Amino acid sequence: MDRLVNGVWRRPTTWIVAAGVVALWCLVFRGTAPGADEPDAVATRDIVRDDSDPSLRLDLAGHTGDVLALAFFPDGTRLVSGGRDKVALVWSLADAAAAAPGTGVTQTMERARLRERALRWQVQRATRGAIQALAVSADDAPIVALAGNGAMGSTGEILLVKAADGTHVKTLGGGDRVGHRQAVNAVDFTADGTWLVSRDLDGQVFAWERGNDWRPVELAATERSRHGLETEQELREFASQRPVVALGTGAVAFSTLVNQAERADARAKEPADAPKKKPWIPRWRVRVVDLIAPGRPARDLPDEHLGALLALAATPDGRWLASAARDGKVFVRDPAGNDPAGNATRPLLQLADGAHGTALALSPDGARLAIGVGGTPERRVELWDVAPARRVATRAVVGGPSAVRYSHDGTWLAWNGGGAHEVFVERVAGIARAGTEPVVLGGVGTTITALAFDRPGAWPAPPEPATRDITRTKQPVGPPLGKVPRRLAIATWPVKPGEAAAAPPAARPTGERVFDRAFDIEALAPIPPDAGPATGAWAPAAGAAAGWTLDKVKAPPLSMNVERWQLRRAAGAGGFIDLEREWQGSGGATAVSWLCRQGQAEPWGVALGTDRGIGVYRISAASDTPCGLVRWFRGHEGTVTSVAVSEDGQWLASGGRDGLVMLWSLVGIERPDAPLHARFGVDLAVDGGRLVVKAVEPAGPLAGRDVRVGDTIDSVSWGGQDADGIRKRAEPAAILEALSTVPFSAQVAFQTSRDGAPRPLFQRMPAWENLAALHLAADGEWAFWTPRGYYAASANGDTLFGWLVNRGLDKLPHFYKAQQFRRRLERPDVMGRLLEAGSLDGNQARRAGVVGDRPPARRRGGADRAHRRAPAGGGERRRHDRRRGCPLRAAAP
Repeated sequence: MDRLVNGVWRRPTTWIVAAGVVALWCLVFRGTAPGADEPDAVATRDIVRDDSDPSLRLDLAGHTGDVLALAFFPDGTRLVSGGRDKVALVWSLADAAAAAPGTGVTQTMERARLRERALRWQVQRATRGAIQALAVSADDAPIVALAGNGAMGSTGEILLVKAADGTHVKTLGGGDRVGHRQAVNAVDFTADGTWLVSRDLDGQVFAWERGNDWRPVELAATERSRHGLETEQELREFASQRPVVALGTGAVAFSTLVNQAERADARAKEPADAPKKKPWIPRWRVRVVDLIAPGRPARDLPDEHLGALLALAATPDGRWLASAARDGKVFVRDPAGNDPAGNATRPLLQLADGAHGTALALSPDGARLAIGVGGTPERRVELWDVAPARRVATRAVVGGPSAVRYSHDGTWLAWNGGGAHEVFVERVAGIARAGTEPVVLGGVGTTITALAFDRPGAWPAPPEPATRDITRTKQPVGPPLGKVPRRLAIATWPVKPGEAAAAPPAARPTGERVFDRAFDIEALAPIPPDAGPATGAWAPAAGAAAGWTLDKVKAPPLSMNVERWQLRRAAGAGGFIDLEREWQGSGGATAVSWLCRQGQAEPWGVALGTDRGIGVYRISAASDTPCGLVRWFRGHEGTVTSVAVSEDGQWLASGGRDGLVMLWSLVGIERPDAPLHARFGVDLAVDGGRLVVKAVEPAGPLAGRDVRVGDTIDSVSWGGQDADGIRKRAEPAAILEALSTVPFSAQVAFQTSRDGAPRPLFQRMPAWENLAALHLAADGEWAFWTPRGYYAASANGDTLFGWLVNRGLDKLPHFYKAQQFRRRLERPDVMGRLLEAGSLDGNQARRAGVVGDRPPARRRGGADRAHRRAPAGGGERRRHDRRRGCPLRAAAP
């Protein structure tokens, strides 16, 4: 993926803060105006776009995305976890031990009580803001370091907060400062907390000196600057991990490539027209650098690792160091030159059958080693005695164990890998005894294993609504749009990794999928999944395949960074889809749907869900021909586990491991002559020497940044391989060509103008927004919202989420609970019409009887109203707190 470049990608922060303050001020005073809280005023208010840029975030009792990092507080009473859901959660281990000693905490309410607080970072769309590394200093004033794919500066900033209360200490790097320019992969504190060491995905290593205002010292340059661009690209085919670990109080260890010369010789001997590069296996060693005197020559340890060095761990005193690589070897040695086995070049153990260590943790005394084992379907955490080498315990996990940690006193062992994003902790003293179980933290994640739209016309006409939270008076809102799906069926039955979601034992005799949940998109209410006709209630989730299959090719065709999917039919092989794992991720067998034109049985395209998004590809029947990417959808913060297409081919639904269901528009997707539309959802034309926006797709990438018809695009820039690492276009024709051909993985910076006045710089990838997102909680509460922040929710559904407002590189974000401003953004009158109107803006335009960017203001007393009534079972009316401010616009997670 093209990374953000210093100077071009830096996001303006002052205007965001100013706009947010103005928006909050306006809302507070608007809320106190006469009639502001009257239901008619709420129902007839226009949907507006505002300059503030908050993001809607779920706020549950545990993680909703994959947990990637763990760290213990120095006193061993708390654990902090972070991951793809862009939040770090602090857990109370004292409460965990008291809640269910030795047997695990299994109840949701108990687990919620164990979550002490949340540490929130800045966030943006897609992966921006994801936490990939955590560390806590072991001193009298402990500090928590959060790092990963940053959201504000250069994507490589590191956030430091006080462990005691979560207040901001400092932001390291970002913007024009010295520091990382790529996502940070690993962080660690020295034993006395005086240094923080960090490494990013480019291989660059920094040490930050606490006593000198966290002054950075570069310990290793980027792999591109050391080895060249081609070597860097080949190294990423093996693994993106770049571990680093502190050794005691004054040293740091990290991996370094030692056979670059062999690669250069091998490539020099290859013919220029060679169809495929000859195999070259990188060899790595562990380099030790002195932090007290960084200019002193580094030492390379003798152990060699093949392919990729994936994990490092050390004891707090730095006496023992462990390392694991893709070749399955695990070493434990004294970095000073000793080895517990007496032979510095012999590994402690060799994992078999392609397994390798993905995470490591050494007990404080160095006597035991915990290993997260991946590379095989049987993922697990193994506990080993070091001398002599002996496995003493195993814990199976569902997901890949990317983090294992010992507490500073050696009392607790923690690891990730729960299928519902749980974190596990267990007392080390009893872990080897039979019958013991870990304490489970979190576990609120729900995997959506199957989806289906209803079949319009197959269901009986809906009855007149009874008294409920919202009732509507309907009137014609424009020309009919035809039948659209109203209901969505959802299955959350457990499924093992790599297997298709299986129906539960009570499957229908017809073989139809059995669903355990369903939601009425128009009536805004959960419904029984079997409330419709006995058969034919739900459209086939995979559409009409017409004999086509999409099969994953087991052997990588080009490199380890590419996953190939092959189209096949009875007549033979068709085209193929190559997923670039670095930005497209890896696909799932259950997340495939075939797209047909209405009334036709032969599919023209296929939608494939991955752990990074959803790609829609145009089918190529010709053998060995790539299927062209037509549209890329991003929004899920976990692996996409299911997709479903509506029978009219206009809507796509997706479900993921983040527990969310998302709705996507396929309108306008069959425009093979418009690559610009496929990427950014706009039509542009050179007019009077300027590049003018002529049409905007409401669900397109640029619509999400409030680009409107009549705006001009003055310049664009994106990361590239030019001499300065930047590509910039300012001429209208050059901009038009660039936006039509820029890679789908590129992050593009746009400078636009409206009515002759420049607008703030913004960044966007060629990735489309979801029309809406749905979360159904286990207790029956639900929330349904749009990327702009308007929502509908159950009686207590607005307790499930809130809005996070970024405030700049050097300030912590603000977080607002949804119930603080439900009178402003809770809009069931809008949410119930989304599919009928096709978009949020289309909804308002149709209701106003006009076509345009924004409908005119309407007088009070319009025919389409929303009246609030007490629930059927009684209860009190919730009231808006006018004293609290709120953001006026929210973006998708």
